[in-house]
Amino acid sequence: MTSTTESIQNKVVVIGGGIAGLTACVALRKKDKHVDILLVEPKQYFQVPWASYRAIFDAKMREASIFDLEPWCTKHNITHLETTVTRLTETSAHLGNGQVITDFAAAAICVGAVCKWPSLGRCHAIETTRLNGKTKTKQNASKGNVLTRQERIKQLEQDGERLLNAGSVLVIGGGLIGVETAGDLAYFAAKQEKILEVTLVHSGKTLIPEFPERASNMVLKKLTKLGVNVILDDKVVPSKSKGKNKTGNNKKSKSSPSSPTTTFHLQNSDQDISANQVIWTTGLTAQNHFMLDPKYLTKKGGWIKVNENFLLTHCDNGRLFAFGDCCDLLPNAGNQVLGAMPVIGHNLKVSVDSYTAPMGRGGGGGGADNDNDDHTDSSTPVNKRKKLNKALLQPELYIATIGKKDGVALTPFGATGLGLPRLKNKTQFLMKPKNSLGLV
Repeated sequence: MTSTTESIQNKVVVIGGGIAGLTACVALRKKDKHVDILLVEPKQYFQVPWASYRAIFDAKMREASIFDLEPWCTKHNITHLETTVTRLTETSAHLGNGQVITDFAAAAICVGAVCKWPSLGRCHAIETTRLNGKTKTKQNASKGNVLTRQERIKQLEQDGERLLNAGSVLVIGGGLIGVETAGDLAYFAAKQEKILEVTLVHSGKTLIPEFPERASNMVLKKLTKLGVNVILDDKVVPSKSKGKNKTGNNKKSKSSPSSPTTTFHLQNSDQDISANQVIWTTGLTAQNHFMLDPKYLTKKGGWIKVNENFLLTHCDNGRLFAFGDCCDLLPNAGNQVLGAMPVIGHNLKVSVDSYTAPMGRGGGGGGADNDNDDHTDSSTPVNKRKKLNKALLQPELYIATIGKKDGVALTPFGATGLGLPRLKNKTQFLMKPKNSLGLV
């Protein structure tokens, strides 16, 4: 039997506790000191996303880039629900712990995207995580069965040690994630005097699709200088050799006797390639398992469709918003989300001010949910959308660090290996989210 939360007129649900979710909470709180903000996030910590790669290998970065959510929620008067959303409609949010939230003035979907590499912490909201050889399942998350900040720090430390001691690592995908990961692997292995063969395979003719050829060539030279073996214009597929996909002992891999290798096949060059550890960084995918109605999703990729106000396309009652890289509006989402904070806060505040709970369901407390929740909210003013602000995208900026001492930045003025790459290597720009989000 499910329970339904008390119906409060000024109530906003924020789904996801990454950078977009925290931005939505803070942006709204700046506009409204009294609105009830419910943050649905199974984790007990927040991790600055662009520092995730470095945190795997750098102890100081692990400590500096991961924050406990509870003190932050207390500071900003946010209610943290340590669970996931299993189903979302225009009038109700069904949670993994059996709770159903109804009669919210707005819901902000900020679930991010999914990466195949678990170490980045961007896996599916319902997943299994590792710690000391044991597993913790996040499905129907409740206190005690999700990673704490200290457990996440320990997990990253273990991941870094495993990779640096692997003997050989194959990084699949030459986008920003793959390039930064390969560079850090080579840099930190050399710094710790470890013998590590790092191979980066990319299906494109140049690295980092967002970079023009000149900038990509700069990246290639810097990776090669660090000792990374870069293979371009080739695709990793299952090995033709029977049984080799699980274990093997290919000459291309500097394997230790106790380290089983994984073998794949390079499609274009028609040869096998093996490594003791494999990191998949190809393609972020949509996290949309709770959006049961396909009308809200793009046909290609399943991203959440929004208009220029961050309002979901085809949302009849105008109460569902999406921010960050779960939607089809914000590229390079971390920088863009922080830049869009004023618009996000304004539009959520408009939704709060214009909302009146449906007759018989507001103010005093909700009854049991009867699942008849697909009606439109006729109480929402017709002119609400006229009050919403449009998103103003920030100039696109891409910075690829290559080890801890080098990198390439692509700005509106061109590519450079000076200035911004050095600054990112030194600070990982942590002060921006700390100041903007009031992290503690």
